[in-house]
Formats: sequence, C-alpha cells, structure tokens
Amino acid sequence: MTWCGLTADPWPYNPDNKLMDIAAKVYREQNGTDYEIIAVHAGLECGSYAVYNPDLMMICVGPDIKDVHTPKETLTLGSVPKIFKLLKGILLSIE
Repeated sequence: MTWCGLTADPWPYNPDNKLMDIAAKVYREQNGTDYEIIAVHAGLECGSYAVYNPDLMMICVGPDIKDVHTPKETLTLGSVPKIFKLLKGILLSIE
C-alpha cells in the first residue's frame, strides 16, 4: 500500500515521545483528567513518515468519528472545538 509515494509501514509506540508528554500535560490542564493512550486503526501515514525520519516526534489526535470509511461515517461536532483547543494548547506549549 502506498500513500503519496510513501509506504504504509507500522508506527511503533515510542514511550520517550516528548510531544506525547506535552499533549498529556495540556490535556490534563484543560480537562482535569488524564487521557488514555490506545492503538487504533488510524494514523497510518505516521508510520510512513517514521520510516523516513525515525527521530520525528508525532502524535495522532482528532475529533470523535464513528464508522470511518463507511456510508454511516459520522463526526461528533461537539468534539471539534475540544480537539481544536487541545491542538492550540499543544502548539503553544512547544518550545
């Protein structure tokens, strides 16, 4: 499988990912709780980027979407402002 000329490779979990630490801190500050890190069938392109730059720190976040890639695909609109706020907070926290 290819995507924009890149191979769709696995994206290994990196417990030393500093961007993940920043995201966890911002999420905790904004929501008063920790988030759960889970593996999902998403972020496939990140695996391809990691092949070309193994030192690249990446996270995969997004709004709540159900039934992805089906005729029933839906987006929970209320989750969009939350993810925007999180992304903004992450970007402002990067030094």
